[in-house]
Amino acid sequence: MLEADLGFMRIIFGRKRSIETEVGEDLSLVAGSSMANPDDLVGRKGLETYLAMSNDAQVKACMAIKKGAVLSRGWEVRPIASDGARGKDVAEFCRWSLEELDGSIITVLWNVCDALTMGYSLQNFVWQEIPSGPWAGKWAPLFIKSKDPAEWSFVVDGYRNVVAVKHEPTQEVVPRNRFVIYAYNPSYSNPYGTSDLRACYRSWWSKDFLTRFWNLYLEKYGAPTVRGTYRRGTPAAQQAELLRILGTIQKNSAIVVPDDMTAELLETIRQGDVGFRIAVEYHNREIAKSILNVTMVTDEGAQGVGSFAMAKVHLDVLRMCMKGMKLDLEQTVMKEQVLRPMVRLNFGVDVPVPDFNLGPLEDREIEPLSSAVKALVECGVLDPKDPFIRDYLGLQGAGPAPDRPEVPTVTRTRIGTGPRDGNDGKVRVGV
Repeated sequence: MLEADLGFMRIIFGRKRSIETEVGEDLSLVAGSSMANPDDLVGRKGLETYLAMSNDAQVKACMAIKKGAVLSRGWEVRPIASDGARGKDVAEFCRWSLEELDGSIITVLWNVCDALTMGYSLQNFVWQEIPSGPWAGKWAPLFIKSKDPAEWSFVVDGYRNVVAVKHEPTQEVVPRNRFVIYAYNPSYSNPYGTSDLRACYRSWWSKDFLTRFWNLYLEKYGAPTVRGTYRRGTPAAQQAELLRILGTIQKNSAIVVPDDMTAELLETIRQGDVGFRIAVEYHNREIAKSILNVTMVTDEGAQGVGSFAMAKVHLDVLRMCMKGMKLDLEQTVMKEQVLRPMVRLNFGVDVPVPDFNLGPLEDREIEPLSSAVKALVECGVLDPKDPFIRDYLGLQGAGPAPDRPEVPTVTRTRIGTGPRDGNDGKVRVGV
């Protein structure tokens, strides 16, 4: 290895510190200029396409499942244990500030998850100084308001780092720190992210046209054709009157025709609409697959039947995919962009930022899990006050249990040759 390389390694891994310059500058970007959204569909049709897609019943259901799976378990702010009493005060202030927001922090996060549809979302911070109470003089967000991403673009440097946000209708440039910005699946530092709907656009487009043609088919063949007969030589005027009467048969419950004329319904077995139904169901499954990565969460499968075991596998896959999104919201959004500015503004830049938690993704069966934990505690593998236990059981307010008096063990000598009921001779009595 060259001596220059060894010196570089010493700087990186040794005690010396150095600030490296970012590599891979995009020469097509001028520092301080607006970056266009690289999504080809947005470039051709605009973000309005994703808005239209979100009104589809299947798309709406899948998005609601994806958001609800992450945001329906409540939330909590956890102090940093190593920070001691100060950490508890910081966490309590952050919790109080989020509870005092105009609206709910869950509503804010639901708006943040609009990035699943649009690729990115923007929430505007509005701060206020607390006028009274135990936190008087500190600063907290008054509200965090969602903005229409179609009206905003990103001002970036030559490395695609967002330095400001530009309001396109007014050309106003706003500092980056005024916003909570969430880019969903931001490949290659793309601040616009990647919408979940991009992958299912073809199926949504096909389903839209199939539904229109299906409606035309049902309009033409949904009701039986009415046939009228008349005797040869019937005047043209009477023929026209019979045709007019038959034309109103779908609107009226009864008709009257002369006894020398008849009317009947031609009922045939038509199965042309089956092809439309199969195609629409196929595209619905493709939409569910592109958004949820599974299909059996929204329907019973391609064959109209399913098993509990298969559905459980699909649900486990969904939860596995949701964990990444949950961590992204907890870390990238809440901790880095909401809690960190609050802590730095009120407590200083060196104070650790508390953790934000959205609760467990799954409903756990407490009884078998608690039995396993009890066995591990009794054999000394776990400490009964270990915060891991509450996390493992999925209990809200996870953290160390409050101090409790020790439960003494009293040895009792049994009369006789030995225990006959399986008792080991030790009983635990509470104080």
